[in-house]
Amino acid sequence: MSILKDDGSMNPATTAMLHAVSGVPVTLLENRRVLPRRSNWLRFPWNSKRSGGGAFVLGQRIRANGNLFGGTCTNDRALLFRLAHEVGHLTHAAAFPYSATGKFRYIMWSASQYVTSYLRNGCDGYRRTHMEQEAETGRWVLRTFPAVHQEPLALIDPVVENKLTSVERMIRSLEAEIDDLHEHYPGW
Repeated sequence: MSILKDDGSMNPATTAMLHAVSGVPVTLLENRRVLPRRSNWLRFPWNSKRSGGGAFVLGQRIRANGNLFGGTCTNDRALLFRLAHEVGHLTHAAAFPYSATGKFRYIMWSASQYVTSYLRNGCDGYRRTHMEQEAETGRWVLRTFPAVHQEPLALIDPVVENKLTSVERMIRSLEAEIDDLHEHYPGW
């Protein structure tokens, strides 16, 4: 079992968890595919593994480093945390048509965000980009869950095993805390 289906789309439990932690609408999460980065020719200098990158959103696809795939608990946990950030970019990408022209415009818009931030913030430009700050909210909320620190597998196992009812119950029980975390996100 994995947080992804064989076609790269997220299982329903993953979709529910990522919606809860990121605030990204379920309609943007459903049927989005997560694919190994190596299957795409695009490379972005601001998106290297060394600089904290390792995945990117283009249109309706999320491309992630190949080492995050493999179906082990460790890979699934790392991929879930990566996706908690990346799905935040789906709202950015949705502002542009999913056509080739729209994807090009999204890339140019993103590049202008990074360049402007690098000029203002120097080496911290990537992390201080407004779009990265927005996207990081989901990973921060997921990382801040008490269950992640007290009993990490209690959080990841139901997601990996696609136990949607268990995940929804957990989300409902933590709803006030999730809302509070979103409200108090300190920034990346």
